[in-house]
Amino acid sequence: MIPKLDLWREQCKHLVLAERKDMSLHFHFHSPIEICYVQSGEIDVYINDQHAVLSAGELSVALSYDPHCYRTVGEHSHAFVMIIPTFLCRDFQTAVERQR
Repeated sequence: MIPKLDLWREQCKHLVLAERKDMSLHFHFHSPIEICYVQSGEIDVYINDQHAVLSAGELSVALSYDPHCYRTVGEHSHAFVMIIPTFLCRDFQTAVERQR
């Protein structure tokens, strides 16, 4: 899979919290940090070269420019995705910029 730059997220200049049901998002990347919290069901998560199946109560974190995607496992899932522009968390961004 070849990730695509998500221009909408690049242009977003505020914190975004979105509720997602039966999530399926293409392989993409962007500078804001993205947190995905699974409320119910299971979601396949791919970040960089890592894969995991998240269940209710678990979350994933994609740092700046980490290629990532999500796909509901089974019939239904309910999740929340938070998009955090890096200017809102510069100290955190500096602390993890060389880590993967």
